[in-house]
Amino acid sequence: GKGVSYPQVTESQQMSNIQSQPSTTVFFCVESGHFEAQTLLAVECLRHFGGRFANVPVLAITPRLGPSLTRETLRRFDELGVTYIRQDLGHRYSWFGFTNKVLAAMLAEEYASTEQIIWMDSDTLVVEEPELLWLEPDIDFAICSVDKNVGTS
Repeated sequence: GKGVSYPQVTESQQMSNIQSQPSTTVFFCVESGHFEAQTLLAVECLRHFGGRFANVPVLAITPRLGPSLTRETLRRFDELGVTYIRQDLGHRYSWFGFTNKVLAAMLAEEYASTEQIIWMDSDTLVVEEPELLWLEPDIDFAICSVDKNVGTS
């Protein structure tokens, strides 16, 4: 097949783009079971196809009680440069299925030292640089929901 060609970017354009983008941390909420494999694939895709996002700090966070992640998952996190945080916040609504995401966001804010924090769901697959995730300097918060399934509008 034909090779793919990419536009040429000069070194000064690359430096200008890098300097204008906020420092960024990506975090995932992960619990034992099928979320482990999904999270690993999501991080692998980010590292491989993420462009300027490929080397950002990544946190994988388990914010409530539950079974441990497998040794294999923890080994792969280490290989992929993922910081794993397991901390039960003991929230009174921890039993609710989606509370873990809010709790993980709280921990990500505590642990991240970057200007911007991005939550990616474990079933997110990055297939090219997600450049639209860079927030402009005057934007403090952005959110995108793909549907209203048990969410808000």
